[in-house]
Formats: sequence, structure tokens, C-alpha cells
Amino acid sequence: MKKLVEAAVEKFGKTDIMINNAGLMPQSPLVCLKIDDWDRMIDVNIKEILYGIAAALPYMKKTKIRTYNKFFFSSRV
Repeated sequence: MKKLVEAAVEKFGKTDIMINNAGLMPQSPLVCLKIDDWDRMIDVNIKEILYGIAAALPYMKKTKIRTYNKFFFSSRV
């Protein structure tokens, strides 16, 4: 994410907006207890959003741009 944001700033001079869109949903019922799938889902659905925020925030603070983040969660039982 950091390299992506740096490339955008290098090309455009600043960041005015960042849309965080990451999502992964294992295709198994929760009762199957596929813990590795849950860990991967957390890595993608939460951590990647945070990595994006961490990468863009220093540049966005310079331009006083506000960020908007929306999380969607769903599950199957």
C-alpha cells in the first residue's frame, strides 16, 4: 500500500481521496470452524484497510483532507 500511495503522490503531487475497498468472505459455514480462513479474512478485510490508511494519512494530513471508511461484515451460519 505504501508504494501505491507513494506512486500516486509522485504522479499527481498529492492525495485528495482514498477509497478503501478490500473484502474477502470464506465460502464455508461458520460451523466448519475454518480458523485459517477467518485469519485470512481478518488480514484482508481489516488489516489491508488499516495499511491503506497508514500509507495515505501522512500525505492527507498535509492537505487537510478528511477520510471516510466504511466496513461491511457478513457471515453464514
